[in-house]
Amino acid sequence: MRTFMIDVFLTVLLFEIGLSMSPYERIMKREAPQGLYSTSDHVAVLSSTNFHSSIFDQPTASFVEFYNSYCGACQRFSPTWKSLAKNVTKWKSFVTVAALDCATDENNDVCRQYEIMRYPTMRYFPPKYASGDKQLGVNLDHLLVPKSSKLLNELVGLLQNETNGGPNWPKFDKFDGEDWAEILNNVPSTVQYVYIIMDDLPETIPQQIVLDYANYDKIRTQIINSSNLKLLGDLTFRIGVIARSTGKFLPLSIHNESREAINIVIDEHMKYHNLITHTTPTYDIEASTEGNGLSETDKFYYEQAKEMSPMPLFRADLEQAIRNSLGHEVVQHSVIKGEHLSALRSFVSVLTRYYYYNNRSSYKKLLDFLMEPTRTEVGGAELQEFMNKLEPPIFHETRYVGCFSLKKGLRRFPCSLWSLFHHLTVKHLDSEHNDDPMEVLHAMHGYIKYFFGCTECSKHFQEMAKRNHIWNVTSKDQAVLWLWSSHNEVNNRLHGDMTEDENHPKIQFPLEEHCHVCRKKSGEWDKNEVLEFLRRHYGDAHISTLGLYEMMPNARMLNARARQIFAGDAHLNIGVLAYVVIIICLMIVAVRFYFRRGYRKKLYPHDLLGKV
Repeated sequence: MRTFMIDVFLTVLLFEIGLSMSPYERIMKREAPQGLYSTSDHVAVLSSTNFHSSIFDQPTASFVEFYNSYCGACQRFSPTWKSLAKNVTKWKSFVTVAALDCATDENNDVCRQYEIMRYPTMRYFPPKYASGDKQLGVNLDHLLVPKSSKLLNELVGLLQNETNGGPNWPKFDKFDGEDWAEILNNVPSTVQYVYIIMDDLPETIPQQIVLDYANYDKIRTQIINSSNLKLLGDLTFRIGVIARSTGKFLPLSIHNESREAINIVIDEHMKYHNLITHTTPTYDIEASTEGNGLSETDKFYYEQAKEMSPMPLFRADLEQAIRNSLGHEVVQHSVIKGEHLSALRSFVSVLTRYYYYNNRSSYKKLLDFLMEPTRTEVGGAELQEFMNKLEPPIFHETRYVGCFSLKKGLRRFPCSLWSLFHHLTVKHLDSEHNDDPMEVLHAMHGYIKYFFGCTECSKHFQEMAKRNHIWNVTSKDQAVLWLWSSHNEVNNRLHGDMTEDENHPKIQFPLEEHCHVCRKKSGEWDKNEVLEFLRRHYGDAHISTLGLYEMMPNARMLNARARQIFAGDAHLNIGVLAYVVIIICLMIVAVRFYFRRGYRKKLYPHDLLGKV
């Protein structure tokens, strides 16, 4: 009896909590990616809540990476961005290295407003930058995915040419005078030493040294024109120092011409003269979150899915693919028109025809909206608003199950998108709706070309499609097999890559244990058997509903969800808490009333209306 009452209470509680926020809010809160950066990386983590306050009207510049946490190129680039941030920790008074994850739903508006169409995208925002229409920062798309040294030189160039820095901005001007004393006359009287840097050191090292020591009160750095023979005479040196106490110049010996070697010499000189009063800023080091932060529900579904062999196709993953594609990537575009709009219409069309679930009518409404005769474009914000109002909801409340990974940033959306298109090609094969063998592949190609957030992945797919003659597919059977073969090609290319999940290695699918007849004795694929296997594996009969909240398997899941809520996975506001307390109080009163013993006075009308 007690267990039953607890389960009833939890059911009512979860139902009431669920009513307090929309399906989209619940999804956004639960599915927010962890991102690729933290404060331990010396990278400022931006979001929609702090972006504008961190970027605009600030005394420092901002160097921002807009990235997509599931994008393989972004994952491979993240060590470079972290290296840059670590290299410029001494420059924090002048520039902040930051990052914003466009894979997070809450950041949709920011990424759309700043027209982020490829990942990673780097933007430079000058100090005292004013907000306003089309104030999008300095676009650095020409960098593509640069190495750390090139990125550092680019940033130095931007800081060197900055005109909004104010009076305390580092001075990069070269000295062309004829007397060392002039240098001392140009700095405050509190400065005891001026370190001299030759301008012909490699790359931007002279400017980097200026930035490294710009925060010290008692020293200055000065770049010298190496062709100034009147000043230099017969002197041959790379760096040196002028002491105010003597007014004389003293060359300093360095091991090599690297920034690190010069820093060592200057630091030792400063220590000797007790001048180091400013240290490199420290950061709070966060513990690694890899594998942590998983809810009880995540763990439950993950373990359940692992036990299934062969693993079925999970509708939860398919729903996530659609939610992330339509509800996230597509709506990040400020305006969708031309070939982009045609690609979107094709994508929604195949969903309307071949995704047979209880939200099919909403896909039809969405397609009608996009196909309006007078429509030549649609805004991302307009599209998002339209989809949010659809009934039944176009996105179901789900989580990743078969595509889930214990490691942040791995599998998830890319995995689910592959699953969705495999499913759609099989549904197309078994359907009589359209005999065009290219219908689903054309929609897939258009979506990946114009909307898929991983720029490098999109490029690779388009190159593979051309190489594998996608446009020569002449039957529905071939369409299913083309996608299977291409997926295996991608798996082969990415096997061993840092984006591979060791718990889910990229294999040549299917394994022999799942389809022993799919290979001939020679080891070659038997495509007839492969086709039959794919029809079974990606067909409706093999779809599992595990992971759909409206179909939670048992009370264990209910209790897991309750523990998850009380652990903080759902951020309950004060109003919700108050509502829960009221429900509890009402339940207590009801129980006490039910078990009450003794006299129960009969209620007459005059007890309510009064005697006449």
